[in-house]
Amino acid sequence: MGDGRNGKPEGNRDVDSNSNYNEPESCVQGFQKERQNMYHGRLNNEDMNSVHSLFYQIVNERDWRTPVNPMEFDWVYLDADNQVIQARIETPPYGGRSTIHLHPRAFDWDNPILLKGLIHHELVHWVVGPQHAHDEVFEKCEKGWKHYIEYKDETVLFSSSLNESDGEYILTCKNCNRTVRRKKRPSSMSACRKCCIEFNNGNWSQDYTFHIGGETPS
Repeated sequence: MGDGRNGKPEGNRDVDSNSNYNEPESCVQGFQKERQNMYHGRLNNEDMNSVHSLFYQIVNERDWRTPVNPMEFDWVYLDADNQVIQARIETPPYGGRSTIHLHPRAFDWDNPILLKGLIHHELVHWVVGPQHAHDEVFEKCEKGWKHYIEYKDETVLFSSSLNESDGEYILTCKNCNRTVRRKKRPSSMSACRKCCIEFNNGNWSQDYTFHIGGETPS
């Protein structure tokens, strides 16, 4: 990963996305001192460009008149070791710029709809206002997005991946050399989801099976 990040595959309430609820959460008002340890730097240029592109896609898809520019927000990384929150937004109680925190591993997730959905989730919090948290008004707005179901499916997979990030088994894709961890020994037929999506229309292929162990295959 690039500057300021150390990790991959979830959202907040200040508001956040919490893996225990399978929901990127997002809206408690106000900056809280006890949360300062969750700031891990602004996004690097590559990731900021991704955010810009996805932001404008979302605004156009939702036909929102506001927000109009991603620079209306500050964008920062969550701690890469965070296994609970996928993204969150903090809104100052007396006005000013909101800060959107995104899990660094979301930028490398196999399906880009995850990152797009996390950004959308936090923007919905901003659009409806922090007073709605995750009430019916918020849910109606979020579920009006055409990619909502696919996004929610990805948050489940992402949450599982975060919880496996300290697993003892290291799986290395023999095609792209990407590595993932698992706490339980996986099947010898386990394959790299990213390569199956990119090169085989999402279907399993023996060409993309993992090497299981701690060493990258030669």
